[in-house]
Amino acid sequence: MSVNVQGICSVICLILFSGCLEDRDQSRPSLIPLPVVVDVKRGSFQLDSGTRIVYTSRELASTAQFASALVKPSEVFRPELHLAPDERDESNVIRLPLLEEYDGILGDEGYHLLVKKAGIFISANTAAGLFYCIQTLKNEFFWERIAVLLLPQVAIDAVI
Repeated sequence: MSVNVQGICSVICLILFSGCLEDRDQSRPSLIPLPVVVDVKRGSFQLDSGTRIVYTSRELASTAQFASALVKPSEVFRPELHLAPDERDESNVIRLPLLEEYDGILGDEGYHLLVKKAGIFISANTAAGLFYCIQTLKNEFFWERIAVLLLPQVAIDAVI
């Protein structure tokens, strides 16, 4: 009886390395913390030199400044910051309002994120929630690897 050592070794290696393969859904981002709802849509929003960051109160000025750092320092532009509590223009904008009524499900650190063709719309109960959402936006999932800055259209609800 002859033993095929090479064949046995091949089967053992196949079994051992099969555990190293990940079966990930590439349509869902790997975000930490994992959001409650992620709804990836077709299309994208493109940041450009006309993009504005609109925040609704003075207490959010540092959060808006942090959001402007989404554009890498090597880029030739940074979005302009606008304190505009009542502005409703939704074109080429990153909007950072606090929710008018406290959302108990979101708590103090959760947020709603909506990326549409017209802009990025973030809302939260507190500045901390807005900050965590901006951290989420820094995730590589959101940035297509091309010369322009595109974000896929997505809706996310996160409770932290």
